[in-house]
Amino acid sequence: MKNILHIVFIVSLILLFSCNDDLLLKENATVYSKIYSSLEDIEAVDFIPKPDGSGFLILANNKNTTNSNIYLISTDNEGYIDSTYHIKTEFYDQGKTLKSQGNDIYVLGNRRENLEARISRALLLKAEANGKPVKASDDTTTVIAEIKILAAKNTQSITMNDMLMDNGGSIYFAGAVQRLPNTVTNEIIQIYNLSEFNFQSSSPYKGQIEEIPRNLNDISYTYNNSRINRIIKENFSNYKSTYTTIGHAVSSNATGNIAPPSENIVRKIYEENLSSAADVKFLGDERNENLGAILLHKNNNSLFVGGSYQDNDSLFLIRTTYDPLNIDNENPVFTQTRYSFSGYGNKIVSMSQNYSGDIIMATTENFDVTEGALPEKSYLLKFSEAGLPIESEVFTLQNSKYYNIKKILSQDDNSIMILSNLEFENTSKSVGLLKIYF
Repeated sequence: MKNILHIVFIVSLILLFSCNDDLLLKENATVYSKIYSSLEDIEAVDFIPKPDGSGFLILANNKNTTNSNIYLISTDNEGYIDSTYHIKTEFYDQGKTLKSQGNDIYVLGNRRENLEARISRALLLKAEANGKPVKASDDTTTVIAEIKILAAKNTQSITMNDMLMDNGGSIYFAGAVQRLPNTVTNEIIQIYNLSEFNFQSSSPYKGQIEEIPRNLNDISYTYNNSRINRIIKENFSNYKSTYTTIGHAVSSNATGNIAPPSENIVRKIYEENLSSAADVKFLGDERNENLGAILLHKNNNSLFVGGSYQDNDSLFLIRTTYDPLNIDNENPVFTQTRYSFSGYGNKIVSMSQNYSGDIIMATTENFDVTEGALPEKSYLLKFSEAGLPIESEVFTLQNSKYYNIKKILSQDDNSIMILSNLEFENTSKSVGLLKIYF
């Protein structure tokens, strides 16, 4: 009887397995390449190092024509699977990002009743350092995780894109909200006390501390198609700030009535938790820009913003640096530089800082406008701390399956971890993890 149970356990584990991609083994720079597959399609979303440095936690979505569930994949430092967790519910759940706070892991996602449902709610779940989801002690269902749903009005559809936890015990969620039946969005921030999320109990979630803007439920409030993509903590020597958001806003064009309003990248710096007033900095040049990735440099505290233009194939990297000598008691002052370039794809997907202080940028190339079309190839580019390109440092991914890059992470040995979505000839989808020296 013990042998039978052992066999069943092994069979359940190999439903999600790792293997090598022979195409990549021919590259001199490759350390290892792994593919994580299942009986159903899984798509990579995000990954982070484990808090103890023993490997990585990968967030993925298991999607089909009717349902979507969240996957957590735990690997060691060589990419071999330690464990996998399929958080299966009756809803259409999609993971968005995961963050570590001490030894705890938090996963942000969005939930709909089904694929066709218009109303979306943000969800939060907690996992242990090895990726094992926390399940409420009083939960008798088959769901392996306690999932909290964030507050929203019945007429609101909220899609959260990022979250931030601070040392004061607050957790911030940032994204966009729609007031149905309208399709116009508005940026939204919801702030909670993290300690009030009791994942050991299946009791309802706690109410939020604050929602910004405060008047989103006022029917006379005008939604303006703004949204937040990232929320971060910045440190300024002579200016107090609690958090910063990076997103999109529609701005009036500098040419007045000659050109229509354009979608611009905007940075908002909030001084206090309970204040909806922010110092607004437009980072773009009002040319309909798409935000690709951001990086807060650890050495010089510069914020790097990478993106693309909607009307051409060029890319740009913006560097903004806080100027402590130019003191304004009301607002922080920044110097800003921009570098534009082309020939290396048309979308920036991720940036990371390596051990030497250089910036590694991942871009993808896809000129097929068909919905769902995959990138044709991707690039890794290297920039200096000043945001200037290091021309001789380019790595191209084209012949392997790993070119649909989702995120990159730099290691202390100057190697790069690449998380990718893989699609095969039979259209099945898997997760790829690649380690290279660059």
